[in-house]
Amino acid sequence: MVRTLIEAHKMIVYLHGFRSAPASIKAQALKARMTERGLADRFWCEQLPVSPRAAIALAEAEIARAR
Repeated sequence: MVRTLIEAHKMIVYLHGFRSAPASIKAQALKARMTERGLADRFWCEQLPVSPRAAIALAEAEIARAR
C-alpha cells in the first residue's frame, strides 16, 4: 500500500538552465518520452523566472499541488 502511494506521487520536475527554456531539445525529448509512456501528467517543465528565489517558489508550488 505504501509503495502504491509513493508511486502515485512520483513526478519529474525539469528545471532548465539559465538562458534555456521548456522548448529546448532535451526538455521536448523528455516530454515526448513521458507522453509515449502515458506519463505526461507526471512531467512538469515551465518557463522559469530569472530570479532564483521566484524559480524555486514556482517549482515548490507545483510540487505541493501535485501531492
